[in-house]
Amino acid sequence: MTLYGDLPDRAGSWRIFYKQIEGDSENMNITSWIEVTPKDYTIKTGEAKHFMLIINVPSDASPGLWGATTEDAGIAGHAAQRRTYIEFKDADAEAVVQGAGSTTYTGIRIPVSANVLGTPEKPSPLEGITDTLKSNILSIAVLAVIVVLLVILLRRRKT
Repeated sequence: MTLYGDLPDRAGSWRIFYKQIEGDSENMNITSWIEVTPKDYTIKTGEAKHFMLIINVPSDASPGLWGATTEDAGIAGHAAQRRTYIEFKDADAEAVVQGAGSTTYTGIRIPVSANVLGTPEKPSPLEGITDTLKSNILSIAVLAVIVVLLVILLRRRKT
């Protein structure tokens, strides 16, 4: 992610936020999965500041949607379906340094959800062989007939 300093110098921070609603399942809070670095920042006018967003899905997470109630949660008008957010807020850097009591912060919450897929099944070691046999069945059948005929011919020669 990248923020651009289009305003006077700004100081801010990122946090991961969970909006708890009564009746939520354990799949709603994925704040422990998410990390943004650097967490705190100062961005000067005309500067671009790059941030890294890391989402670590635990290996024991069951398949399904995590962090939202439906896959439509990221669409405008579906705010009630969102639960986990990346939030950033910032303010005029000089006001923050001076510790002015009336510092005005601005910010935004970005909804985050993860659709965890099931563990892929390991293919059978015979899968490649059976596919090859199926695709070459006619050639194999002709080869088998030739082998049988050769065996019959060789037995007749011995007698």
